[in-house]
Amino acid sequence: MDPDYDAQDVARCDLCETAHRKSTLIYRKCETHQKKTCKYQSRECNIFVCSRCLALKQYNKEHKLKELEDVFRSKKEDIQNDTEELKEQILPAYEEAIGDLDNQISNLDSNYKILTKEMSEQKEELHREVDNAFNEMEKEVSEIKVIHLNILKKHLDEIKQMNSLLQDTILDLNEKEDSNEVFPTIHYSSKNEEFRKLPPKVYVSMPKFISRQITKKEICNLIGTLKPLSTTLEERVFTVEKPNISDRELLDEPEVLNTIITWHDNLCRVSCSHEEEIWISKESEEVRCFNIQGVLQNTIITKLGEGPNDIAVDPEGALLYTNWKTNTICKVKNAQEEEFIT
Repeated sequence: MDPDYDAQDVARCDLCETAHRKSTLIYRKCETHQKKTCKYQSRECNIFVCSRCLALKQYNKEHKLKELEDVFRSKKEDIQNDTEELKEQILPAYEEAIGDLDNQISNLDSNYKILTKEMSEQKEELHREVDNAFNEMEKEVSEIKVIHLNILKKHLDEIKQMNSLLQDTILDLNEKEDSNEVFPTIHYSSKNEEFRKLPPKVYVSMPKFISRQITKKEICNLIGTLKPLSTTLEERVFTVEKPNISDRELLDEPEVLNTIITWHDNLCRVSCSHEEEIWISKESEEVRCFNIQGVLQNTIITKLGEGPNDIAVDPEGALLYTNWKTNTICKVKNAQEEEFIT
């Protein structure tokens, strides 16, 4: 609740619908002004400030601010997208891997019975002289079966553990999605990257009994060979599915998000480094910076004395403009201007 409207909110909380109640954002109290809540954050030092803090000179001129509501909405969108990706794309892949391993385990006994039957048929042909040799081989098969089963169970347990963690993550994201707590939300960090590396698809090849016709003298050495157990891990990497956009959709009229009044005649150039700062210039020495709400944030007077040929913003947020008189590029940051390309 906004402290400026405590009385109204007390009455409203008992009367309004739950969805309406959830629309009220919960901000942290300002450490300096206890009756105010912090709705802004400095880009330079990450300090949270309230509306009274904004009245201080240093916050107006030295600090560029971002609205916590915008950060909150952006993080909410990230949470919603991550939840959708986990539920609709990553989780089904994990469940598919679990189903595949369950199927291999369920078929393990029947496959080994087939193998044992083949060995038994060969044993009958070799009569009593080969009984001991086959008994030893059957023991080996039983041991391999245990190894085979352990390999499958090991991978199944690992995937189930990750699946459980994935389920817990989704529950946590659901809670965050329904929460109006600003600071836990804006400090949210996506874990989807670690889930995008899907569990490997386990292929454990069955041992194979290879029989051969032999004489009694060759029985001990030529019973046959048992192909050893081998395990293959097929690495799988999760790829985010990109929506198919039709040509018709690309031709649709774009959506206007906001209109900014610049108070400039003959507006010539526009540049921005992110969605919250827009630099504009006209055929004069003034270059102005607005936020997305259209509020003037900064004005720079160029050394050129006239409008630059072009403007740009570098990744650090510094303004770049061309000085056509000296054939140089000027950089302006923190009210300091320098020519750095001649």
